[in-house]
Amino acid sequence: MRRRRLVVATVSLVLAAAVAACILKGGAKQTSSGGFRQARAVQFAKLAGAAYCAVPALKAWTCGPKCLPSVQPPVKVCVGDTTKAFVARWEGLGLVSFEGTKTYSSMVQDLRTYTSLASWELCSNCRVHTGFLEEWRSLADCIKDSLANVGSGSGSAIRVTGHSLGAATSALAMVSLAKQGWHIEEAYNFGMPRVGNADFARAFGEMFPSVSYRVTHHMDPVVHVPPETFAFQHVNTEVFYKGNLSTGFTICTEAETSTCAGQYSDIAYDLLYLDDHMDYMDEQTGSSGCVPPTRSAQVSQAFDRRQVGSATLEMVV
Repeated sequence: MRRRRLVVATVSLVLAAAVAACILKGGAKQTSSGGFRQARAVQFAKLAGAAYCAVPALKAWTCGPKCLPSVQPPVKVCVGDTTKAFVARWEGLGLVSFEGTKTYSSMVQDLRTYTSLASWELCSNCRVHTGFLEEWRSLADCIKDSLANVGSGSGSAIRVTGHSLGAATSALAMVSLAKQGWHIEEAYNFGMPRVGNADFARAFGEMFPSVSYRVTHHMDPVVHVPPETFAFQHVNTEVFYKGNLSTGFTICTEAETSTCAGQYSDIAYDLLYLDDHMDYMDEQTGSSGCVPPTRSAQVSQAFDRRQVGSATLEMVV
């Protein structure tokens, strides 16, 4: 009898361990792990998607479900070389959300071939993608001024998010802003391409342990470019969803692993799954889902423009 009870107890422990392991790997009941919270990621995904909406709708904060009511006006919009970003206060802290590219297939093809790395003085031996760095630099001054204007100047705690190219810009912004006195309290980025080399990835991980999450989704092709073979490496920590929210997630603390999105690395085939790039946390993280700006917002926007020759510059207001 005693031996039988011992066997039953042993089997129970084994089953319990198996169930626990299954949950840790992303069982359907898992909604948080460590510092990652699924409900929080859903909020950030909405805000990352909002960055794609029209400037008038952002300034009026009338872009639909992506414009969370907990965001406090004013909303400042910064226009860079090819994308834009918005700055506001959310739940009492500064928020920066970076727009990504709207031509995903073209971006993937470009990043497969355009793999130039530029030295970046903000961390030792760091090299980052030239195009991403140029985009961040085109936005940097406006972002810093806008943070100050909404009451979150240097020394303040802020939150950061982005999708696609916006996620890459977000990673560079985090390093740059942290070096200039801002404290990154939370960062959730979605569908991020590789941003820089191994030294950049290492420095990023050391600067933002337990506050930064790189969310990936099934066969999203964008997360596989630029290629590792050109000395690029992903930043940590990856949170991988193989399906929708109900399927759960897997957390990978190693930068490049076949346990998470790395199990799908055939870019030519993955291009058939661009929908996985536009749907994060069951939210429309691209331009889809943006409510068009109201007529009053469009009229208001007209007063924020100044013509310089043939170019139109958007002012931050």
